[in-house]
Amino acid sequence: MNICETLSPSQQHLSEALKNRDYMTCIWICEELELQSSLQGQPFEFYTLFFFLLLLRNQCHLAHFLWKRCPYSQREPRLMTLREIALALCREDYETAFSLCRNTDWQELNQLATDFLEVWRARLANKLQSTYTVISVTDCCRYLGMSREEWMAKPYWRMEGEYVFPDRRVPTCHLLSSLQGNHNPIEDPLETLTRMKTTWLQDIGYLIEVVCTQEIQVKGYLYTVDPNTNNLILLNDYDPTTTKFHQLTLVMGSAIQEMKRLQVTEEPELTNRIRQTDQVEQLLVQQHTTETTQVSSAIEQRRNKLLELLNKYPWKTEWDPTSGIIRVMEGLVRIEPPYTEDSCFSTQQNVLLQVVNLLETMETMPNE
Repeated sequence: MNICETLSPSQQHLSEALKNRDYMTCIWICEELELQSSLQGQPFEFYTLFFFLLLLRNQCHLAHFLWKRCPYSQREPRLMTLREIALALCREDYETAFSLCRNTDWQELNQLATDFLEVWRARLANKLQSTYTVISVTDCCRYLGMSREEWMAKPYWRMEGEYVFPDRRVPTCHLLSSLQGNHNPIEDPLETLTRMKTTWLQDIGYLIEVVCTQEIQVKGYLYTVDPNTNNLILLNDYDPTTTKFHQLTLVMGSAIQEMKRLQVTEEPELTNRIRQTDQVEQLLVQQHTTETTQVSSAIEQRRNKLLELLNKYPWKTEWDPTSGIIRVMEGLVRIEPPYTEDSCFSTQQNVLLQVVNLLETMETMPNE
């Protein structure tokens, strides 16, 4: 199958969206550019921007995996600072997170940093308002990540002495809508996608039309829906002689604005055929089964080789066939599958070193 490059944004589109503070479009373009870079074997150049945008959207879990994908050579100082901000947000240490954001020169991302502070303050204020009926000024400032002077200059709620009464809602929607330069509330697209997910599952196998950001339209037969990212896979270019599709299109869930089912007119049984076919699934299952069998066989050979070598020493060795764990010296050393140096454990450093040296010796032994 070939990957259809129907959605192919450019760096120019990203610059325009960033200039317009259209951050949802920026996230979608970054996802697409990262995917294109991976397919073309080229480095992705926007890790810092992408990471910042994910933190803005309160998607720290996605930012964590983006950090893992980022090569060490591209972890610039600003990205390292964003990593610290993400960790602070996870700890709910908002004062540290906001202080790092304020005291860092973000260069071309300074406007994004300003919007980050504004959105997160509004998000926390709404959360605090829905949780407390009365709270001390000190705790309120600590939770919102601001100094007492900042709070006194512009308090969100009514104050009486040293206590704050969060009795009205902060206009969060207005603050969030300002990111796109309008006065309409911004609806979280992930919530919209969740509501649509049930309908999507009912559309599997049918011809659909997807409307994405920047008015991009994609058509194809819906093959599957990712339950976590809401990404879609569409099938196209059907060959009736081979009863197979020759084109696969990946549509990013964050880019989807609307989806509707179209009427099938070219072949009545085509939809049912898609719903019943398991070409991709069968291929993946077969490949997984083959790889699992090969790995299991290699681990078994390694275990037998290790047991044979251990029996040459005056050490009591036991192997548990249920868990696969090898215990040496009455359990003083534990060797777990796949029986490498990294899976060798002991509280006695000198004993552990002896077994690790033995494993290194086994690596140099010729295979039978």
